[in-house]
Amino acid sequence: MPDAVMVIGLLAGWAYLLRPRLSRFIGIAHTRNFYRSVYMRSLGWRITRWLRKRTYCEKCGSRKNLHLHHLDYSGYGLHSLIIPDLVSEMQTLCADDHRKEHRR
Repeated sequence: MPDAVMVIGLLAGWAYLLRPRLSRFIGIAHTRNFYRSVYMRSLGWRITRWLRKRTYCEKCGSRKNLHLHHLDYSGYGLHSLIIPDLVSEMQTLCADDHRKEHRR
C-alpha cells in the first residue's frame, strides 16, 4: 500500500512540474469528448468532487440530485487527471439549476 501512495505522489509531482510543457496539449484536454470520457472518470475529479461538493444546492437550497458545476476552468488540464482541482471556481447545484446554467 505505501508503494502505491508513493507512485501516485511521484506521478502527481511529475504532472505538476511538467504543467508548463503540457500547456500545448491543453487544447486537446478541452474537447467535450475528453472531458466526458476521460476527465469525469479520473481520480482527480473524484477527489475534487469529494472535497468541494456541498450538501445543498447553492441557488435553491435543494438537497436532491446534486452536481458540481465549474464556473471557470483555471485549474483544469491534463494534470487534473491525477491532481484534484482546488483552483477553479465551482458551485454545487441541483440537476434543474445545473441544466439552466448550461442553457444560459
